[in-house]
Amino acid sequence: MDDSKKCELIIVVVKKGFSEKVIKAAQSAGAKGST
Repeated sequence: MDDSKKCELIIVVVKKGFSEKVIKAAQSAGAKGST
């Protein structure tokens, strides 16, 4: 088992219509998933 692996959770509240920009920025920064 790899004990060096870390998990992080970032929660963002976004005004309706702006979520695509936030998701693109997060993915550009290395995020691997979004909901």
